Amino acid sequence: MPAFDRAAFLFQAARKDDSLKPGQEWVLESGVEIEAGPVICFVQENGEIGIDIPCSAKDLEIFTEDRRSLAIHLTKSSRLNSNGVRAFQTRLALKDLNHEAIFYFFIDEILNFLDENPHTGPQDVAGQLAKWRRLFAGAKHAPISPETEVGLLAELEVLIGLFEDNSPHPLESWFGPQSGKHDFEFSDCAVECKATSSAERLLATIHGADQLDTLNDKPLVLVFRRYERHLDGPISIPNLIEKLNAFSEFDVERFIEQTQEFGIDFFSKQNRQKFGSYFAVDVHEFEITRDFPQVKLVNDQNRIQNLSYSIDLAGPASVPGHRDFPTYIR
Repeated sequence: MPAFDRAAFLFQAARKDDSLKPGQEWVLESGVEIEAGPVICFVQENGEIGIDIPCSAKDLEIFTEDRRSLAIHLTKSSRLNSNGVRAFQTRLALKDLNHEAIFYFFIDEILNFLDENPHTGPQDVAGQLAKWRRLFAGAKHAPISPETEVGLLAELEVLIGLFEDNSPHPLESWFGPQSGKHDFEFSDCAVECKATSSAERLLATIHGADQLDTLNDKPLVLVFRRYERHLDGPISIPNLIEKLNAFSEFDVERFIEQTQEFGIDFFSKQNRQKFGSYFAVDVHEFEITRDFPQVKLVNDQNRIQNLSYSIDLAGPASVPGHRDFPTYIR
């Protein structure tokens, strides 16, 4: 089951009542109960969502509200129960619905935390918010180049394949977003991804004199993917991320940390239109052998800097090291 299914299901269920009047809210028990009482999900008429976490009046009195993030607040709250007794709680509320997808992940973490720690108090919840605060800060919303976009598509497709094959720790093996020497590093091999959206040429751009080298001479596989941009294309960065979310082992917090350098919130609804849609045209894999075309430099004093060159992979079956059957992208 995807990590975010519980929160998404709860809030979608809470939103089914469209008869709310201004100032009203719809509530639903989360299924998690701590020592102070049940944790309640709420949806307000203005779209605001969140959870109320019960606590004692004493705990609430010494608790300091947290409104440092514009997108999410942790505040004091209380309500009258059906028996007329006032119940006290901290309210964790999402103020900016552009962060809704991340909020679902966060709420699942909070619900799991509360379920495992029934004696939790407001300060413990504040500590969890402090860990996640940077994820609600918002990204720069800077567009990525078409070259970067198709390269990321290829990396994400390889990542999905690793999850499908139950490979150990796929995200820990992924170094592409951090400008690693290779996009994936495993104990027994490395994988470099290249992609293009060109209809005419199969050019793989190599950065640096040693990008096709590996540590300790372990095998290196070059995955080359060609995409065709089209409005009806089924492949896009948001769609591939949704596929990743379907794996219970997918660690969304780590994924966000790894992709921060792109300056884009990949989970924001308002950013979906920034990404293109593509058809997958073909994929080729090459083992980087001694005969694979590449530049070798005599550069003992490191005088040659910022080297970049392109390899023409046209007629891929004739290129040394070509694999008949790709394994990393189906």
